[in-house]
Amino acid sequence: MNESLLLLANKLKVDCNSLDFNLIWRALEANHGLTVADLKDRDSLHEAVRAARKMLQKLEPWQEDAMQRSNNVARQAAARPDVQTFRKTFLRAGLLRRDQIATWIQRRSSGTFGHLLAYPTPDGWATHVRVGASRCLRSLLALTTSLSSDHGWQETQAVVFVLSDIPPLLWPIKAEAHILHDERGAQRVARITMTISALDVPTAAVARAYQRERRRQNAGHRRPSSNANTKKTALIKFVEEGGGNPSRALGRDWNQQHKQWAYPNTANFRRAYKKAKELA
Repeated sequence: MNESLLLLANKLKVDCNSLDFNLIWRALEANHGLTVADLKDRDSLHEAVRAARKMLQKLEPWQEDAMQRSNNVARQAAARPDVQTFRKTFLRAGLLRRDQIATWIQRRSSGTFGHLLAYPTPDGWATHVRVGASRCLRSLLALTTSLSSDHGWQETQAVVFVLSDIPPLLWPIKAEAHILHDERGAQRVARITMTISALDVPTAAVARAYQRERRRQNAGHRRPSSNANTKKTALIKFVEEGGGNPSRALGRDWNQQHKQWAYPNTANFRRAYKKAKELA
């Protein structure tokens, strides 16, 4: 688990291995737009602590309901025979920590064919692996696909749940941007769809979620075409304007602003920048 996240848990006096803390963090992400990568300095950490304490002290009924529902759904899912069978068969040493998941999956990947399985990397990025002939990964893909369909989870959330028992937060507000491309290949946001799955969500909370998604998408308005030379030029300019260091935080900003050229993890982002500089 990220060191800053452990520090946050300690300051909140919460056990980082408990369901409660994991739900607190998921709620903090959904309600304040914070991610683990934001906790990169003391000021950011203090901001997260203040936001978390304020949130915990002033949880509205709809937020409490969302956290309680998430716990209930996770308990029901954990009792499913297929979940228990998978864990008994492939997790004989016990459940994993979140930061062990990527390595556990990568060690079981056996080829470059088969369906794609999505999973989270230790630094918070999402990536994919081909399940190949691995019985374990094929079983995991089938199980997480079923869980996602039955409970409305994202595939990466289902993977984390199966392997670590961390419950996904079923937040009742979802914002989805629909992107269109013009004749030059530039992207623009055609519309933002808000999905509200609870009747007691206040309009102010919906407005905040909409404004957050709109700000996130504004930077991507009229992006350049996605040919290789344009991508390399844009990458070099982006990193140099950001201080010249292809850091994890800068990579996350790149992915938000250039979704058509997104990198699955920090290492790939750094390698691409190094190669682009060498060929420039």
